Amino acid sequence: MTEVMEAAGKRNTGLDLLRALCMLAIVMLHYLYSADALLWSEPAQGAFPPSETVRTLGTLLYCFAICLVNPFVIMSGYLLYDRAFSLRRFFELLCTVVFFGIGVQLVMTLVTGEGPSGAYEWVQALFPVSSRHYWFMTSYLFMYPFAPLVVTGTKAFDKKQLRMLIAIAVVFLSLIKSIVPVRFVTDEGGYNVAWFLLLVLIGAYLRKYEDDGFLAGARSLFWYVICALAIFVLTVGVRTLTISGGGFLTLFEILRDYNFILCLAAGVGIFVFFKDLPLRADTAPAGFLAALSAHTIGAYLLHAHPALFYVWLSYVCLLLGNVPDKNPALFLLHCAGSVLIAFFAGVATDCVRALLFRAAAHLTGKGKEKEKGD
Repeated sequence: MTEVMEAAGKRNTGLDLLRALCMLAIVMLHYLYSADALLWSEPAQGAFPPSETVRTLGTLLYCFAICLVNPFVIMSGYLLYDRAFSLRRFFELLCTVVFFGIGVQLVMTLVTGEGPSGAYEWVQALFPVSSRHYWFMTSYLFMYPFAPLVVTGTKAFDKKQLRMLIAIAVVFLSLIKSIVPVRFVTDEGGYNVAWFLLLVLIGAYLRKYEDDGFLAGARSLFWYVICALAIFVLTVGVRTLTISGGGFLTLFEILRDYNFILCLAAGVGIFVFFKDLPLRADTAPAGFLAALSAHTIGAYLLHAHPALFYVWLSYVCLLLGNVPDKNPALFLLHCAGSVLIAFFAGVATDCVRALLFRAAAHLTGKGKEKEKGD
């Protein structure tokens, strides 16, 4: 995302690394779902279901990966604290989403010979934001115009006031839904703009007050691990109760929400850990990470496209073979290979997109205007 590529001043290489890891985690979440490698609320079904061991391992990976989604948005609030609102960045991101929405659909139509079955699916491709073609980008782009107001607002409050505001928002958007085993009509699981704005507020707070208290240093990583493991233990425990007829299905689903309180806590912990990593920004690896992070959004926009989301793993399996659903070690290798292939395919596609955008800007004579505006 262009608005979070770099902070004013010295580049934070730790955040470049975190951005790449967050996107790898998102791809892994979709791999585990597509591979049916998760513990569901009922015993394994089907003629050849994955083994319970593989599904348990997949659920463990899932619990660690899902905690890396919130930091992607927290990062925006953190870096926007020292940046002015840019209408150009907003439209560039919007155009990127539209490019993938239409482009992937056209390519898949040419490859498979089967296009959208009706007008609604074409509308989804042509208007990916309004139709929630990509839920994350819809929430993010709807949030974008309000994020600068939230970030600017943090500068008008002192530390105690900000903590109080964050605490109130966390109670209503996360804590209550996490401890009451019912699905409230106002709860959207962290898929909505209100949740993203809270994450932006947390990121701005962490930028304003760099002293992170008990989360400073290695304790932030420990906090992430403990919270992710707690989600896993709760998931296995609640699933056991659900299968035995305990009627905890709603709670089982809540544990996997982005606004579950432990998921938020783990996300804050891992974000603090990476933002404080003492990594030099003037090395070759840091330069590679900076270039890579500028195109990580392509990994999401490619494989999560509705025309690919349910079939991308089958294409990867043509290279790596079927998912090893009985052998945990082979499953891990297959998972790592599949995630890396999808990730770098998306990054490469976004590199092509960036070249096309630059060429279009040059042809329209706006390239020089852009440079002056920057």
